[in-house]
Amino acid sequence: MKSRKIFLYLIFISGGVVLSLELITSRILTPFFGVSLYIWTAILSITLTFLAFGYQFGGWLTKRIAQKYHESLLLFFPILSALFIGLSCLIYPVVLPKLSGIGLIFGSFLGSAILLAFPLILLSSLNPILIALFHQPSNSKDAGAGFILFISTFGSVVGVLVTALLIVPNLTNYSAMLVNGAFLGFFIIFVHFRTKQNRTDVVNKRLLISSVVITSFCLLLLFFKNSYLESVTSDIDKLGNRFKILSEYSSHSGNLKVIGIIPKGEKIISHYQLIENGLSQNFISKEGKPLSPYAYNLSNLTKFSTNPKSALVLGLGGGEVPRMLSNKGMEVTVVDINPNNLRAAKEYFHYKQNKTKIVFEDARTFVKNCFSNYDLTILDLFQADGMPEHIMTKEFFKDIKTCLSKNGILVLNIFIESENEVTKMSLLATVHEVFGNAHFFPTVKNSPNDNKYKLINAYILATKKKLPKLIDFNLEDTPIIYQKRFHALLKSHQVFHENSFENHSIISDNSNIFSVLFAKQYMRQRQKLVSSTPSRILIN
Repeated sequence: MKSRKIFLYLIFISGGVVLSLELITSRILTPFFGVSLYIWTAILSITLTFLAFGYQFGGWLTKRIAQKYHESLLLFFPILSALFIGLSCLIYPVVLPKLSGIGLIFGSFLGSAILLAFPLILLSSLNPILIALFHQPSNSKDAGAGFILFISTFGSVVGVLVTALLIVPNLTNYSAMLVNGAFLGFFIIFVHFRTKQNRTDVVNKRLLISSVVITSFCLLLLFFKNSYLESVTSDIDKLGNRFKILSEYSSHSGNLKVIGIIPKGEKIISHYQLIENGLSQNFISKEGKPLSPYAYNLSNLTKFSTNPKSALVLGLGGGEVPRMLSNKGMEVTVVDINPNNLRAAKEYFHYKQNKTKIVFEDARTFVKNCFSNYDLTILDLFQADGMPEHIMTKEFFKDIKTCLSKNGILVLNIFIESENEVTKMSLLATVHEVFGNAHFFPTVKNSPNDNKYKLINAYILATKKKLPKLIDFNLEDTPIIYQKRFHALLKSHQVFHENSFENHSIISDNSNIFSVLFAKQYMRQRQKLVSSTPSRILIN
């Protein structure tokens, strides 16, 4: 194998690693900053900025360092990149929980820089160095800048595919970062034993020693990641409760964890919690009893439907709501994009599928091709921040409407700031536009003494026909504490008519303002979550 091909392979690999790191960074930041447009703005801005610095740095080096040293630089910079990848894995578990408190924009930019800056500068500088090294007449097949950039870009494409299809579904994000670092090191070791370059023996030996040491460093961090993370992160919340990670699932949809909670002063787990990308999904006692008020509220709100026989549940979570509906004799279809939710629900949340049909698909795609007429639909979908923006549009609600029977109802579970009228009314206006009615059921404020944070759980109910009058529901299947909360919920009932939405925008596919309306709300939610959640849970 000629040295020319070796270096072209190196450019290919470096291009792949750059894009792989970018994807993994987005997932690392999610539990601390969410997945809003602002996060991707930060990641892309940081990526492009340091790629530009790297191109300039590489060009600067080619003018000031003799050509005979260019090959050494091409092999040394990937090793140095691997070192910085390993160092970032030492740093970010400690730093990211603190950065979330300084704001969405500045914190996400700084977090992206910590994870990406030095590897991107070093890897992107390889391109101009290689172009200078291989500069030959224009008739050469592999000498031009265009061909080298083609190889680099094609490597980036492969890096994205490998990361998305192989690395992300099978590794935690922390491990995925270190795998990239170790891979760079292994490649340089391979080059040393596969071919002899025109370098002095001293340089050759130093490169080999450096590559072995840094590769070993990344591998040690990888093999002892749990020990290290436990040593630098906390497993205790503000109330003194301890958390134990019982299981962790990686997938395209994000990081899913099952947490065992040990109350203060006790030694054994009292209940389980399901967390997806840092956001709590479900609580359940170790005996299998739901401990989430929202689950009982959703189940009881379906009693506005007259003798429902079938239900469509968009979002499995821990399986609490589908199980409640199934126990009432309904035929239940559950749609969830993450198969690991079903694994967690069965293994830890006492979920039994029974006659329930499970479909693993994006909710938007499913309802678009829905040919059934369900008596009720429950929309209970949450991602890293809150409701996914692509399912909060007029077009999506129209598709849901076609899935409902003549007397069918829609129950929507949301989190919203109690005093943010713009976001609340825009969402209600969108539902009203489709169904002709919109009923709002807000819960009691979570933080009545906190003027800066008034996030509440709320429900929107819509029907094809006029909602029946409120009746005294039979709540025998609901614990007394949750019965009281549900009665309070019914008293909070607000009805909105067409003239209520004159000055409020409709959320649509063509004008999706959802992420903009909710971005600041979600960041305040995220900041409060990070401040009260043990950092060991958030590191993924």
